[in-house]
Amino acid sequence: MDTYLQFTGLKILKNTIFILIIIVSVLALFFNVKYLSIAAACLAGISIVLEFFLAKKVKKDFRRLYHTAYFDGLTGIPSRTSADVYIAGCTEPQLVSVAVADLDGLKVVNDAYGHQAGDILIQDFAASFSEAASSLGFAARNGGDEFLAIFRGEDSEEQAIAFCRKLRRIVDQKNNTAQYPVYYSIGYASGKELQCASISEIISHADARMYQQKQEKKSARKMSDGRN
Repeated sequence: MDTYLQFTGLKILKNTIFILIIIVSVLALFFNVKYLSIAAACLAGISIVLEFFLAKKVKKDFRRLYHTAYFDGLTGIPSRTSADVYIAGCTEPQLVSVAVADLDGLKVVNDAYGHQAGDILIQDFAASFSEAASSLGFAARNGGDEFLAIFRGEDSEEQAIAFCRKLRRIVDQKNNTAQYPVYYSIGYASGKELQCASISEIISHADARMYQQKQEKKSARKMSDGRN
C-alpha cells in the first residue's frame, strides 16, 4: 500500500509540474518575460528527473513483485506458481519425467525443536534439491515440505534417475555436518514409460511412488521397533 501511495504521489507531482510548464510557457510566450522561460526550463528538467525516477521505481517494483509471485519466500527456489507455468509449457507428456520428494519427520523436528528448526530443514533440503536439478531440469517447492522436479527430452527418464542419485549424494554429504539431518522420500515417473496423456498424470504417478516409499519406511520402522 505504501508503495502504491508513493507511486501515485509521484505521478500527481509529475502531472502537476507538466501543467505548470504549459502555463509558464504560455505566459512567457505572451508576456516575453525572461525569468518565465527560465522557470519553464527548470520545471522541464525536474519533470525529466521525475520521469526517470518513476521508470526506475516501476522496474524495481516489478522485479520485486515478480520474485514474490514466482519464487518461494522461505527457500528462494521457484514456487508452485512457477511450476504451473513451466508445466503449461510442457506440451509433450511422452517426453517428460517427474520426480516428487517429501521430507520425512518434519513434524517430529517441529515438535521437538520448534518451527524455526523445521524451516531450516526445509531450506537445507530445498538447496540440495535445487542443486541436484540445476544441470538436469526444473526444480520447485510444491508447497509445504513437498518438492517437484521436471525433466524434458528423449532422455528425460535417465535425467530423473540421475537427479535422484545426485540428490542422495548431496544430502548424505551435507548430513555429515547439518544441524538437523535431512531425511526424505522420493518417487519418479516417466510419461513415456507409463504412456501418460498429461503432465498431471505423470505427477500423480510420481507422487504415488513417493508415498509408497514413505509407507515402506514406516512399516520397516514398526517392524524394527517390534523386534526391539
